[in-house]
Amino acid sequence: MIIGLFVGIIIGICAAYPMSKIGSLGNLIISDHSGEDSYLFLEINREDMKNLKQNDIVKFKVQDNRAVSRH
Repeated sequence: MIIGLFVGIIIGICAAYPMSKIGSLGNLIISDHSGEDSYLFLEINREDMKNLKQNDIVKFKVQDNRAVSRH
């Protein structure tokens, strides 16, 4: 049983390692005004657009902006 636990941990680390090497491709901004619905905005650099199209899985930094103004 202990051997199975160690094998599971090793498999989990091997599966998570490639994802940890992928850098953030931009920001996911959550705009939450009190009493209103939340809105999501995505900021991506032009240079990162190529990487976005090439990968099945990407990472974004999440920012909670409660005071994003809407135009």
